[in-house]
Amino acid sequence: METTLDPQTQEQQSSTYANGDDPDTSDTSKADRLRTKVIQELIATEQTYVTNLDHLIRYFMQPLRLQSSKSHQKALITAAEHSTLFPSDINTIYQLHTQLLEQLIKVTQTQSQTQGDDSHNIGALFVRYGPLFKMYQNYMNNHHNAVQCLSNISTKNQKFVEWCSQQRLKCNGGNSLDSLLICPIQRIPRYQLLLRELIK
Repeated sequence: METTLDPQTQEQQSSTYANGDDPDTSDTSKADRLRTKVIQELIATEQTYVTNLDHLIRYFMQPLRLQSSKSHQKALITAAEHSTLFPSDINTIYQLHTQLLEQLIKVTQTQSQTQGDDSHNIGALFVRYGPLFKMYQNYMNNHHNAVQCLSNISTKNQKFVEWCSQQRLKCNGGNSLDSLLICPIQRIPRYQLLLRELIK
């Protein structure tokens, strides 16, 4: 049997839809807002990650490399310790994520101008860059040794500890060396979490 809404109910429903409260439209708007929030977080955390890699290379890896190439008396750490703390993969990882950040910004700006859906192009971007993340494997395998090496140096070398504190000030009071070294370990799992949110 066909159900007929009374005039008052029809008026309330019409008023609700007129005010933009259509359930389907409301759900879509909510999903769009959440998607936009995830994309903004993805770009913001990528910018922070690239900055941290830059600080790691500029204020710690490069200066210590120059010192370790000098005479043993003047060097804070040995060449062998430097190689353990800073695998050569760091430079490659930094270059990769500098490019990825540029592409993320470009994609979102382009989609913003056309009022399109960012998520599809961001997904395609990670499909393209995903295989390149294999370069992290060596860094991850070496990380335990790097942490142990840093602990050993810090225990026996107070000058190194003081130098690191001074370098940290140059990063505007940013992360310590051990915190910077763990950043690449944390980044890939972070992508997984954000991308899962993006495709919901």
